[in-house]
Amino acid sequence: MSGRAYIAARIYQQLRAVFGVPPVALYYPQHLLFNHAFVAGVPADVPHDLGAVPWLARYTRLPSDDWPYLYLERPSLPAHYALALAGVLALALLSVGLAAGRGLGQGFDAPMFFLGVGFLLVETKSVTEMALLFGSTWTVNVLVFAAVLAVVLAGSRLVARGLAPRPEPVFALLFVTLGVGALVPVRSLAGLPLGLEWLLGGLLTAAPIALAALIFPRLLATRADPARALGWNVLGGVVGGVAEYGSMLWGIKALYGLAALAYAAAFLARRRALASRAGGA
Repeated sequence: MSGRAYIAARIYQQLRAVFGVPPVALYYPQHLLFNHAFVAGVPADVPHDLGAVPWLARYTRLPSDDWPYLYLERPSLPAHYALALAGVLALALLSVGLAAGRGLGQGFDAPMFFLGVGFLLVETKSVTEMALLFGSTWTVNVLVFAAVLAVVLAGSRLVARGLAPRPEPVFALLFVTLGVGALVPVRSLAGLPLGLEWLLGGLLTAAPIALAALIFPRLLATRADPARALGWNVLGGVVGGVAEYGSMLWGIKALYGLAALAYAAAFLARRRALASRAGGA
């Protein structure tokens, strides 16, 4: 079913690219449902007449691992998305502000805010890339979220027992893992033995989250007002959730760059706060 000509053209051209020959195309103008039919893999010597469906030959950008958006005509952020996201930001700011009272306004906790931004960006790209590897199913989503919760819990336990390293080297490793994830194409893992594919895919997606899970509780433990710090972290998470829609414009891999910028801002803000305290002392 295609209510837009470019969607039908995209499916047709994707089938042609995968099978190496144009699919046979049928169009049923009287049908409101299932108005197109494609038969892929037909030998090349079978006639393929597009006279009845000429729009299938129009140019359209094909989806890819980095831009898997079948229903967007071009890289863009639709206006109704922008309005909804603006409403989410306004509601989050109002809700957290009311919950925290005046405490939220007692100084901007930049490290906690930017940690929230980075975490949501990393979590989003993890779900997307694992879905590309193993399918967008409830099983995959459950496994990804379970892995996220497990590494966050493990990081918190390590910090609570005093076993976590200093944040500086953890930040350095975090930037390395983000760089590796940005450079390694997801398709390079496809076709590996299933156990190895799960292992490498899990490492690729979970490593940044595990490292961030070592930083967050370490910084939270130093806050005089944990509730206010968590308020800023929640707001950062909402901003990161909104920023993830930038992948509609720039692609999934761009989320690695946005996450790296967020974590760099958290790192620099922490260094500045430490320097300020040392100077005040």
